[in-house]
Amino acid sequence: MEIIKPNEHYFDEYLRACKESFDNDVDEWKPFNPEHFQQWKACILNVYSDYENGVNIPEGMPRTYTYWCVENETFIGEIQLRPFLNEMQAKTWGHIAYAIRYSKWHQGYGTQLLKKGLEKAKEFQITDVYIACHESNIGSIKVIEKNKGQFINKVKDTEDKMSNIYRIVNA
Repeated sequence: MEIIKPNEHYFDEYLRACKESFDNDVDEWKPFNPEHFQQWKACILNVYSDYENGVNIPEGMPRTYTYWCVENETFIGEIQLRPFLNEMQAKTWGHIAYAIRYSKWHQGYGTQLLKKGLEKAKEFQITDVYIACHESNIGSIKVIEKNKGQFINKVKDTEDKMSNIYRIVNA
């Protein structure tokens, strides 16, 4: 399994992963409506670049680096790394967000993907990594705890859902 920058080679795989989320009512990861694939692929690499560089970001959203996880030409999931957060933002947004495509759930990929995200966070010298996940997302809670995440508190997210906040010492 490797972590790469998003690229056109995996667009069709990404679409299939997105369709899995829509077909299986996965609330945690629906990056776009599959019917809008043509519009998405026409602009997404520019959007990712803008978000990394702090350009054209929606108000209130932090700079974000996106990485894709692939294995044997298959898109497995993605990581979003937000390295430039203040403490309050970190305890709301989290430094790392990750998602595994539906067909790869319960196969250990989430644990591996978060571990790779923690390695990327080290590149930005982030030693206290905060991660948020919906309190009902038992799979994500287990992944975070397997990566030595310690529960800090609960907050309401932007969708008015309760999220658990975890801290991982990333020394």
